[in-house]
Amino acid sequence: MYLCFLGFWISLCFNNQRCVHRVHLLMGASLTMQTLSLFCAAEDNHYVKVTGTPHGWNVLFWIFQFINSVLLFTLIVLIGAGLPYLKPVLHAREKIVLMIVITLMVLANVASMMMAETGP
Repeated sequence: MYLCFLGFWISLCFNNQRCVHRVHLLMGASLTMQTLSLFCAAEDNHYVKVTGTPHGWNVLFWIFQFINSVLLFTLIVLIGAGLPYLKPVLHAREKIVLMIVITLMVLANVASMMMAETGP
């Protein structure tokens, strides 16, 4: 499904090139990372079922998942700050919130990786 959404998104961007901004390209990159992440998860499950070991697909899954979560957060910040550019000067409160959220996202991704890899 994500691959279909990606194809639809690419066709929309090509048909409306005058209205496409960098944030639209980031959305396409996010869809690409999600598609690759799910593909690697499927291959990981297949190899674990067949041979008992993931053969490196789990590492690729976590890399794509991390990139996707960073892209998603970047998109949320860009959309929340006003398109198409981020505010040149953030207020002190906004900087603190961004630092806390980015730190929590990194910790959540690391914890998720550790739980998935050390499970039964």
